[in-house]
Amino acid sequence: MHPKIRYTFANHTINDGDYTTFLTAFNLRHIPDIAIKRYVGVLQIDFELTTMSSRPLYAMPAIRRNLRQLQKVWPYAPWCCDLETSFLVTLTLCLLDDLSIIDWEQPPKRYVLFSIDELMKLINCGAAQIRMTGTKAQMTDCEIIERQTAYSHYLVHSFKSLTD
Repeated sequence: MHPKIRYTFANHTINDGDYTTFLTAFNLRHIPDIAIKRYVGVLQIDFELTTMSSRPLYAMPAIRRNLRQLQKVWPYAPWCCDLETSFLVTLTLCLLDDLSIIDWEQPPKRYVLFSIDELMKLINCGAAQIRMTGTKAQMTDCEIIERQTAYSHYLVHSFKSLTD
């Protein structure tokens, strides 16, 4: 296993949607095929937010908009991101078009509602990206399937914990 790589999006990056620095550092299109394998599950992405908000990241319009833009130019999150951090959950929730967030005051509880069909579509797109990148990285079918399965399980268990 390769060492973890930590990357924090600065507040101005989130607000401006300028991912140039990130894309320069992690553009898998410019990495030799054999070296892509070292990026499996090592990237830990965080956000530096200077505003204090009680809303979750996926409920903030600037983050939703800008992560959608990032996904269009860098679709490698299911491949590269560490499955121990919450970035993939935040990204996935930002990509869901029909996301609804309901906050109940008594007792305090947050519900996140979305279409399971839309979630499965995102998981399948992520799995297709894993397969394409894994093939380029000359991974075995078994290694690719392991990553697809881990990614799918991560999302399902993470969303289950949102409702517990």
